[in-house]
Amino acid sequence: MGLAALEKFWQRDLFFHFVFALLLGAAARLFTAYWVYGPVAIDDFAHALLPAYRLSLGAPAAIPTYRSYLLVWSLVPFFKAGMFFSSDPYFLTRFVQSALALISLLTILGAYVYGRSKMTADGSRILLYLTALYCAMPFASTRTFGEAQSLPFLFLGFAVADTSKSFRIFLSGIALMAFSVLFRFQNGLLLVFYSGLFAFRRDFGRVAALAAACALVGLAQSGIDVLSHRTPLETLFAYLQETVGKIQPPSETQSWFLFPLAALGLTFFPF
Repeated sequence: MGLAALEKFWQRDLFFHFVFALLLGAAARLFTAYWVYGPVAIDDFAHALLPAYRLSLGAPAAIPTYRSYLLVWSLVPFFKAGMFFSSDPYFLTRFVQSALALISLLTILGAYVYGRSKMTADGSRILLYLTALYCAMPFASTRTFGEAQSLPFLFLGFAVADTSKSFRIFLSGIALMAFSVLFRFQNGLLLVFYSGLFAFRRDFGRVAALAAACALVGLAQSGIDVLSHRTPLETLFAYLQETVGKIQPPSETQSWFLFPLAALGLTFFPF
């Protein structure tokens, strides 16, 4: 492809690039769903795939208290659907990961929604293709981690909420963001900081909506815990104890300057 053809391709309208990025992202994700070409954490299998596989067979399954059963339950329908074709565990694992890969395409939709309203023509196209190919990371988009499961709903929800012109559409975006918190508790911090932004703008209607979303997340997680034969919010408190309780002072684990350097890199300073 010559430079002239490449320039003509790049100048196509944003919807064309959205469709092309969607197809490119689907192909890349399905490839990563089939081939395990990078490191895989034990949690991926021990706390998600294996328990879901056991439940799909009607066998009991147990996971640590700091893990939510929601992730496990969400995988069971995919396992049962895969069993219509084969009972081979390798096939079923790839089938489930392929389903997760397709769900993760919601991130590309989020990039399209956000880019067409908030970014320049070039920036929106770059965002689409970066989102389409982020699954090149071994853990992203097809792995059964809470962060990978939550990201499509979080990203799409934020894009819808932040570009909305009506309060009703804003609420639908917040609902998606709140749903993502049930898969990854840290996402709740984004709701808190987002409400702080609207408080600064004196948009108290949206602050109230975000506060209500946080409360509903707490109620939903309590319901999940009760259905899991746990006390309400037991999973959240166990998770905090498991993670925060293990955090050590930076001086004991790493040099003090590593965190600010990482923060500068994430913000693309000085660009």
